[in-house]
Amino acid sequence: MKRKLEAFEEFAQSLYPHEVHYLVRENQLADPQKLEILKLVEYNSRFPERRVEYDPGIDKRKYSHLKQWMAERLQALDVDRQFLWLHELEARLLTDTLEPSQEKALLRRLREADPREYYFNRLYELAQTLGDHLLIRGRDQNHRAVGEFLQAHHASYLRSSQTNRLLHLASRDIIRQQDEPAAALHWEPFLREKFRDESLDAFTRYRAVIRLIYALHNQRRFDQLEKLTDELGKALKDPRFYSKRVLANFYANRCIMYTQRGKLDLAVSNGMLSIRQKNADHLFYLNHLCRALLRQGKAPQALGLLQAAQGHQRDTNSFHDRLAYTTLLLRALEAVGKARQAESHAESFRDAYRKEIFESRWQAFYKAYLGALFRQGKHDKALREIRRAELVAHERALAGRPGHLPLVEALACGAALADGELEPAQARAKVASLLPGLAPEAREALASALEPHFPELARTARGGEGQA
Repeated sequence: MKRKLEAFEEFAQSLYPHEVHYLVRENQLADPQKLEILKLVEYNSRFPERRVEYDPGIDKRKYSHLKQWMAERLQALDVDRQFLWLHELEARLLTDTLEPSQEKALLRRLREADPREYYFNRLYELAQTLGDHLLIRGRDQNHRAVGEFLQAHHASYLRSSQTNRLLHLASRDIIRQQDEPAAALHWEPFLREKFRDESLDAFTRYRAVIRLIYALHNQRRFDQLEKLTDELGKALKDPRFYSKRVLANFYANRCIMYTQRGKLDLAVSNGMLSIRQKNADHLFYLNHLCRALLRQGKAPQALGLLQAAQGHQRDTNSFHDRLAYTTLLLRALEAVGKARQAESHAESFRDAYRKEIFESRWQAFYKAYLGALFRQGKHDKALREIRRAELVAHERALAGRPGHLPLVEALACGAALADGELEPAQARAKVASLLPGLAPEAREALASALEPHFPELARTARGGEGQA
């Protein structure tokens, strides 16, 4: 049996902080008790760790009416619902099934249109289709009204369309920068300018900032990335950007950035917000949240979330996300003392995707798999796997690429030491031979990978005892 206010509390807790901001700003509530409840919703959203209970003494109907008002107001603001409406009208126009009431609603929408709204370009293109529909039917009065709209906003539409064409070119260079770090640098001023241009439609501005976030992340410029996401968080308080999808993506990007900066409490709080929205990117968001939880030492919580998301892992079309999920699951299983289960799961996955693994982030997968073997003292089996799969050769083929790390080769030295194939001095010398040319942060990453299983080799990686 539900508690008296359980339905309201569940709804209030499902709201994103930005959504509550929209509701507080938009409210014209005259009832002081409803206003009191809304302010408490805002407080609990901002400070969930200091959550205050809702007053059960207030008439339950007021909670129900307020919940209905909040849901309806957010639906009216939701740009993705607006897109679906435009898409439905286009389909009806093209199939000659547009109802008179729908035509009136669309004409009214054109009169109220603002070139800065999220899907303005989509609305403009629908108006072009409507104009052709009206012209061929001799509907002169409405055709003139549509023509006036198209003429008034033609310059805004062309400017936005040209900007989006340039954003497509920028996207290609930004993706290329993973192999060519300088490829995207010249786009940065353009992307910043378009994001900050408040005369552009919100869709184009958001596309620009997402590409800038991607570029800064690839360049590991996390200080600037934090400032940029702070700026984006303020921009998203404008309801022209509002949809749960956009907000989930924002919180996920914050989770990734805070994880990279070592601010794990903030990473987890933003990650938890990001996974409230179940969409095509849910597994991607969940992976980043669980990565932060594992770094925070909260393996049981990460494991619970990963196991609950098995359906998303099975259904995803992204092998990159599936591999990341599996890698995190192996790490979580090992961390909670289930290394044997991690070993079994890794081998099943390896056997099912032998080829695909090496087309993605295979080093992370094998690091987790080998870690499960090391945890059980199966160093001989780890060596056999490294040699069978020719992991060192695969790794050496990546030498010279940005972010390259001789991770498997270092772990192989540790396994050979533990298995008696190498003497301690030989193992330390081999690890030391991998260090020249590695940046300090790369050496630390190598040492961190060795630390749990081969601490003496981790000291060598950090430049300590045994370095040749």
